[in-house]
Amino acid sequence: MKWLLAFAFLVFIVAGLGLWILKDSGHVEITWLGFEYQSTLVISFIVIILLLFLFIFTIRILFWIFKLPHRIKSYFHPSKESNADQKLLAFLTLYEAEMFTKSLVYQKKAAKTLSKNPLFLWFSGNLYCKTNNTLRAGQCFFELTKNPSTAFLGLKGAIELALHNSDFNGANSLLEEAEKIHPDSPWVLKQKLVIDREREAPQSSL
Repeated sequence: MKWLLAFAFLVFIVAGLGLWILKDSGHVEITWLGFEYQSTLVISFIVIILLLFLFIFTIRILFWIFKLPHRIKSYFHPSKESNADQKLLAFLTLYEAEMFTKSLVYQKKAAKTLSKNPLFLWFSGNLYCKTNNTLRAGQCFFELTKNPSTAFLGLKGAIELALHNSDFNGANSLLEEAEKIHPDSPWVLKQKLVIDREREAPQSSL
């Protein structure tokens, strides 16, 4: 309804201006640096509109010409984001294929642009675990714990790393932190049971 009223008001204004111009078309005369221009108000208005459109069109053409080298370069050279995505995909594919040595090659290439990417850090940490580089794995998981949205992932990786190193006290301490984030996590409960069994094992053997 509002659009209809606005359109009707606009038509009324345009019709009123049209009648006024037909009744008194007016006269425009410009003298500047020896140049003289004489015409009616209607023709002058049309000329101004045409010149304005010509100006806008010229500006757009100039912008298109200035951006042409960049477009040509982008066409022949993929963007950094595209290259990073391809390296990340190759890294993850080789990781899932359990070709860890080759996966490390692409992991290092992707690290140049994705060193802060949470997904990259998570898989990098797991890859370092698979290749027994516990120091680098711990660094990746620690970086994830700095961000609240990825803290659980970082703690999970650190817990599994601690269990791998038989550091049950450290793993239990990290599990308490993980439980605060997701108290109903079945994974947390399973790891607690694993730690309890490992602690009881030496006693039962005695």
